[in-house]
Amino acid sequence: MMQYNFMVKPASSACDLKCKYCFYDDISDRREVKTHGNMSELTRTKLIERLTSLDDNSVINIAFQGGEQTLVGLPFFEGFVLEMEEKKKKTK
Repeated sequence: MMQYNFMVKPASSACDLKCKYCFYDDISDRREVKTHGNMSELTRTKLIERLTSLDDNSVINIAFQGGEQTLVGLPFFEGFVLEMEEKKKKTK
């Protein structure tokens, strides 16, 4: 059995918390385009398709990175979990 660990950043650099320890805000300020918005449903679906195409016996751990992750809202995460569960059922 394989174990896979993924870090997902569902919101671009739109966070406005300005945490002193955050390196990402400084980096994003230097980019031509500071933020590309939140992850679209299409991108989420493509990501889930790739994750669920891994070995059926694999363990998949997903971490959502950054304080800005709440900017996508609870429905994003509820949809992510639901879609992941549905896709895993279809692949078994």
